[in-house]
Amino acid sequence: METYPTWIRLHPDSTDETMVTSVQARIHDPLWLLGRQWQFGELRHDGGATPIDVRIEGTSSPLTRLRGGTSAASATGSSRIKSVQAPLETLVEREAVPETGLDNLRLRTEAGVQLVRMLRAAGMDGRVGFWAGESPFVRPETDMDAETRDWFDMVDGRVPDGAALPRVIRARLAPASSPPIDTNEARVLRAWIAWAATRFDQAPSRRATTASLAASISSIRSGCLPPASAKSGRPPPPPPTIGAISFTT
Repeated sequence: METYPTWIRLHPDSTDETMVTSVQARIHDPLWLLGRQWQFGELRHDGGATPIDVRIEGTSSPLTRLRGGTSAASATGSSRIKSVQAPLETLVEREAVPETGLDNLRLRTEAGVQLVRMLRAAGMDGRVGFWAGESPFVRPETDMDAETRDWFDMVDGRVPDGAALPRVIRARLAPASSPPIDTNEARVLRAWIAWAATRFDQAPSRRATTASLAASISSIRSGCLPPASAKSGRPPPPPPTIGAISFTT
């Protein structure tokens, strides 16, 4: 029995008879596409005429609100951000740093060692044991491996727990605290509090941030630089913006 080939053709059928949406050829991030064209040199033109008149109009808006899992969201579902104080990526991608139980023992120990260094540099070696006893590492009731047990044995009575130190120091520096802290020691403790406050940049809610901004923000990431230090004398960078530019020739 002779056979004949059979072909099947698929014809797209649009739900919009006018085809208005399809012919618009919308893309999710036109700014990113424009930036890629500029990076690959597609905006260069050396075979055409020289324009007589060129007018450029542009608008920009600073990023002031963020929708995601950072701080407590307002009624509109977003939270206010201050992008001039930190890079935009930090506000979006930062995560909480847990310092309880067995979490981040090394970071907590390094913070405690920093206070030990500052006390010894001020000639207060005898106060190291006092603060190690005021803020000790608490052994969890769960089972620990040999390395973790050795870690607790090493820091016990020698290094204070840096996670609990801020709360303990503030309580001891309170006016009603007794006995009062020496003036020179209080100066060292306040300096350590200031140092500890700069260790991490965490969201106020202390929750892991899983939010991400729209892809259009990726086009301005190159301009999101961290603020200059006070010693450098340079002003902080301007806030990141999303802008639209139109050319008329």
